[in-house]
Amino acid sequence: MKTVSCLNCGAKLSGRFCPECGQEDKPLKESFWALFSHFIGGLFNYENAFIKTIRRLFLHPGQLSQDYIKGQRVRYIHPVRLYLFVSALSFLMLNYVLRPLEKPLLEEVEQEQLTEVQESEISLNDEQTVTLEFGEKQMSESLLDETIAEENDPTIRLSFGENEIHVDSYEAFLALQDSLPDAEKAPAVAQVFIKQYFKINETYPDGKGMAAVLFDHALSIIPQLLFVLLPLFALLNRLVFFRRFELWYMDHVVFVLHMTTSLFITLWFIWWADYLFLAQGWRIWDWLSYGFELLWLGFYGFSFKRFYDLSWVRSILLLLWTGMWQIILLFIGFIVVLGVSFLSI
Repeated sequence: MKTVSCLNCGAKLSGRFCPECGQEDKPLKESFWALFSHFIGGLFNYENAFIKTIRRLFLHPGQLSQDYIKGQRVRYIHPVRLYLFVSALSFLMLNYVLRPLEKPLLEEVEQEQLTEVQESEISLNDEQTVTLEFGEKQMSESLLDETIAEENDPTIRLSFGENEIHVDSYEAFLALQDSLPDAEKAPAVAQVFIKQYFKINETYPDGKGMAAVLFDHALSIIPQLLFVLLPLFALLNRLVFFRRFELWYMDHVVFVLHMTTSLFITLWFIWWADYLFLAQGWRIWDWLSYGFELLWLGFYGFSFKRFYDLSWVRSILLLLWTGMWQIILLFIGFIVVLGVSFLSI
């Protein structure tokens, strides 16, 4: 039975859809098959829009962003939704598919490298034994003991102004801090990093496993980092093209979102090529990985030129200029991520 007013906003209905909020006129109680058919229809409609959007994104560099700012939006997926979907799928694939597949292969490679190092050490020890027989035994043993002690010694040297101190534990550091006047004490930020240093040294005394944990934690923060950096990239483009009054800041955001989405999709192919190279050892996979990187750089150059309607000379110059500042922002963001990961593990 058809309703005479919208169940969502209460407006009077004159057709299938509400003229005020757009909700479709459906019965208050829906059957299971109605819910299921609605889900299937929405899924296929999304996939159709996804294919159209990706085709437009890659086959016509820069045109998808132009279409959006010109108002042609119904046939394509919204830039933010597209970015969130592709980036989430990328990190899920990396963390739950590729890395578990790569882990046994990497362990095998590490074991082979460890075996080679041990064989080299045995060979080196044999050579040292020959040297010891010619009267340098005490000196060689002393050097070896000093090397082992340096590798296992957690002592760190700290400099604050004109003071230089040596401590081998966080408790010793705190005791030393209590004996110093306030003007000579370490800053609060430095104290946090020093405490974390000794904590990590106790958890990973030989450093084994720390790099993997640090990488995993840094990888988990990258989505938040991109959430901060992407608006900054768009702001950078806005500052470079400050005379292009027809382009608003959000237009640059749309372009940056589309380019980052294309980068994530390209990374899918790069990651799989790297995995196949690791699994099979065929050099062609390594070449394909580099080839995908070069293809994306060329794609980005074409998109930049078309979206901003530039000549090739101006496009290359401005692309290099913005690229330099983007790399600087990425480097700063990477340092921040490493610092946060260091404090969090």
